[in-house]
Amino acid sequence: MNKNPLPDIVGTVQRATLAIVLALLTVAASSAVAAGDDPEEVIRALYKVHRPWEHKELDLGNRAVLSKYFSPELTKLFLKNAQIERDCPKGDLCGLEFDPILGSQDYDDDLKFNLRITPATPLQAGRFEAHFKLFKEEKAEDVVVFQLVQLKNGWRIDDIIYPRLDNPSLRAVIAAIIKESRE
Repeated sequence: MNKNPLPDIVGTVQRATLAIVLALLTVAASSAVAAGDDPEEVIRALYKVHRPWEHKELDLGNRAVLSKYFSPELTKLFLKNAQIERDCPKGDLCGLEFDPILGSQDYDDDLKFNLRITPATPLQAGRFEAHFKLFKEEKAEDVVVFQLVQLKNGWRIDDIIYPRLDNPSLRAVIAAIIKESRE
């Protein structure tokens, strides 16, 4: 009796395809979960997806994307800022005029980004400093301070402070933008 090998091949291909799909889903799920493991991992995950010099930018107007990294309150502020930017008359500057994750308007195009995360000084619960250089020729590192809160779905960034800009917080900057847009 001759056994037809076609069903065996189809079954093998289906199992291999299923294995690949499951592996990809596992990777996707683990990267989303990694953003909730501990405060440093949230910051590292954020800088992995937000690298504008590599043409990878976080969509600061997408609630689902924002909520992976930011608290509900900061997510709402980002969304209000995005609406202000969308409603802005052509040719006007509205909303955030800098990259809030980098704390800068510019960076080297061929940036070799080395991120170092330390507890903030003075020590405060949930506060961490991200150290990096945005320009090769500069000797000093840029520092962005992240204030994180622990929520039921993990750690999330609740505010960003910019020491180089005399310590304004992202929340305060966006709140001022919202207030100005209403006037």
